[in-house]
Amino acid sequence: FSFDRKTGDLWMGDVGEVFREEVNKVVKGGNYEWPIKEGTLAYVDTKVKDYTVGVRTPPVYEYSHSEMGDLSAIFGGVVYRGAALPDLAGKYLYVDWISNRVWSVDIGQSPPVRTTLVNNQYKPQPLGIGEDNDGEFYVLEYGADVDDPVFGGGRIKRLARAPAAE
Repeated sequence: FSFDRKTGDLWMGDVGEVFREEVNKVVKGGNYEWPIKEGTLAYVDTKVKDYTVGVRTPPVYEYSHSEMGDLSAIFGGVVYRGAALPDLAGKYLYVDWISNRVWSVDIGQSPPVRTTLVNNQYKPQPLGIGEDNDGEFYVLEYGADVDDPVFGGGRIKRLARAPAAE
């Protein structure tokens, strides 16, 4: 989870059990309905049928594991407030560990729209994310880089625009 440095809102990427991954804006008294629901779908493998604690709060954004051949696990996320990538300002950025993707979700749109920022570029899987004091977005990679086997502990990479093609 992370706090939006501009608004103070708390955002959370929630790894699903079987069907869905979700992005939630966490609010006081919010009930995100686990284990009754996974995203907006009913979770079928539960003995709990209902509960009334808090206010039922659906995800801001969700996606299906089937989009990635049933391989998916959302890791972290931040609302981007850096200066290097102004077109991403105010969008929720996150990584999906198993699919090796980095995405943005325009949480200001209704419904929110997801855009692929990095599509399987990270040969070692992204393990997490972070941001620096200036609000720039970083990806933590798991394991050795295939192109540099000497560097065996993974890497931290800053999200940056690809150079223009010549």
